[in-house]
Amino acid sequence: MKYALAISAASFIYIAVADLVPGRHRRTGAKAVASQTLLILAGIGTITFFHFGH
Repeated sequence: MKYALAISAASFIYIAVADLVPGRHRRTGAKAVASQTLLILAGIGTITFFHFGH
């Protein structure tokens, strides 16, 4: 059961990130790419913090 949950979660994350990719291609400036990458990493960091922080 835990493997099915992990695969489901990974699939959901993939779909969420794949929705961001077209937006990243529209704005190709270095500042836009850096800010979007930073926001994605901040989201991953927030999830990690709440998962392991408790």
